[in-house]
Amino acid sequence: MRAFRLTNLILILIALIYAPMSEAAGPPRGQPAWGAGSGALAEQRTTGGPHAGGPRRVAIDRIELMPRKPSPFVMKDWKALAQAYDRFIFDFNAKGEYLPVIWWDHSRPNFDRVTFGLPSYVGDPRVTRTGHEAITCMGAVLGATIAGIDKARGPYNWVLMVEQYFNRKNGENLVLNKTSTQSGQTFWYEVWPHVLFYALVDRYPNTGKMEAIMKTTADRWYDACYHMGGKNGTADFDHTAFDFNTMQPVDNGKWKEPDAAAGVGWLEYMAWVKWRSPKYLQAADWSMQFLHNRKENPHYEILMPYGAYESMMSTSCSHGVSMKAKRGQAGVLSPKIGAVTVVMGWSAAFLMGAATPLP
Repeated sequence: MRAFRLTNLILILIALIYAPMSEAAGPPRGQPAWGAGSGALAEQRTTGGPHAGGPRRVAIDRIELMPRKPSPFVMKDWKALAQAYDRFIFDFNAKGEYLPVIWWDHSRPNFDRVTFGLPSYVGDPRVTRTGHEAITCMGAVLGATIAGIDKARGPYNWVLMVEQYFNRKNGENLVLNKTSTQSGQTFWYEVWPHVLFYALVDRYPNTGKMEAIMKTTADRWYDACYHMGGKNGTADFDHTAFDFNTMQPVDNGKWKEPDAAAGVGWLEYMAWVKWRSPKYLQAADWSMQFLHNRKENPHYEILMPYGAYESMMSTSCSHGVSMKAKRGQAGVLSPKIGAVTVVMGWSAAFLMGAATPLP
């Protein structure tokens, strides 16, 4: 059995979970069909332009070959598949090669309670009892939650167990990808676990110490933004990572991960939505200013869609909407962290990933 990355399947399931559950009947009136394009270009193709007398319709040969209503076509019931996936991976009694995939981790590295592990790759001999990843385990809990399963009820509180990814014993005081590791290696593995954790805080309020952990880590990321240049007006994320022990950015000389600005900006904005502390809003603005000023495409991994969301909702005057107006909207327009923004983010990231082969 070839090793398969559970993380990738979790991503796909969350991305598609709210897709239509019935046979496709074509797009609603006034909306482009799949393959018809979107935005201004699609409008020009189908209507001749955004205004009467606008530019003439521009046809693209390859697009014209795509059917507006594929036939036959049936949309898979992704919600049912996600629920079945949850039953499968959380089954300690599953039988078969490499089964069960779940195991108990009794190491109690940060809190005096047992947690669980899932392999990032099924059949990977490198996996150890304590070597599970937050992006796989928290992703599974969040995905099940979005599919309508309460992971805090029943014989085990799976939500409470993910507190173990808050690395407090080693002094990092961050939600990292392992239960005991160090910051300063890669933004992606140090920001994305926080995104998943914040989403779970939203869906499971008053669970354990999770809200306090969210606030502590939001404070830590504010400090990172400040030391990466926020104190001078704009944080500089054109680095590989940030080392919270030295409070300095890290460059490994091989690659950079500038889209961390989008992820950190989202974290800080969500902290502001929850606690309304001006410093969180300031850090979100520093992050978005970096992306606004950047000339090159900053995309590295999954975080950019969160910047797109945060740029729409942020309160910075420099983003095209007055601060007063945006603050007035925030309480109404901000979707629940785990319900809408995570689905939006994973969906967009999944589609973006289609252009980049998954590992």
